[in-house]
Amino acid sequence: MRTVTTTCSAVLLLVIGYLVGASGGLRPTFLFAQEAAPPAVGGLSDDSRAKIKVAADALKAAMEALQLEQRYNPATKGMNVFAILTGRCTAAEDLEAGRGVDPETFVALNLDLATDELQSNLGKDAEGKLTYKGTLVRLLPKSTLHQMYVTRAAITGEDLPIAAMVPKAGDKRPAAPKKPAEEKTEE
Repeated sequence: MRTVTTTCSAVLLLVIGYLVGASGGLRPTFLFAQEAAPPAVGGLSDDSRAKIKVAADALKAAMEALQLEQRYNPATKGMNVFAILTGRCTAAEDLEAGRGVDPETFVALNLDLATDELQSNLGKDAEGKLTYKGTLVRLLPKSTLHQMYVTRAAITGEDLPIAAMVPKAGDKRPAAPKKPAEEKTEE
């Protein structure tokens, strides 16, 4: 009896499978899946993207305020976040004077993102290094960059190790040595 039941069950499953397959009941057109959500940019969640957008809007407002105060003169297109967070951008003047530029400007210039006014004066030397009016484009001196980071930490409240060099209220620092007074000579 067991053999008959097992055989009938197998035949029945075979017939059901044939009928479902022949009728097209499991074709992909009848299967409905949820539409896939668009992939997040850079793998970011919607929440992170929204917060970045808010931060970008705040940076743009800060940039416009600095422009009104004539403290923002970039050498590149787009926002210079590093310069905005330090409270001033003198990249175009620094480039003209050959003093060097901040890190964000340096990268943007190397990516051909210079402003239209400055673009024609950019070139490459024999080694393929970026030049402006024939002078090698360099980063600002380390002491200047250090001061920019100190200023940024003071403005943003960041807890950077470099900010430890900024005197806090009540701290006593030794006074800088005074230069000897120049003697006046009367003629």
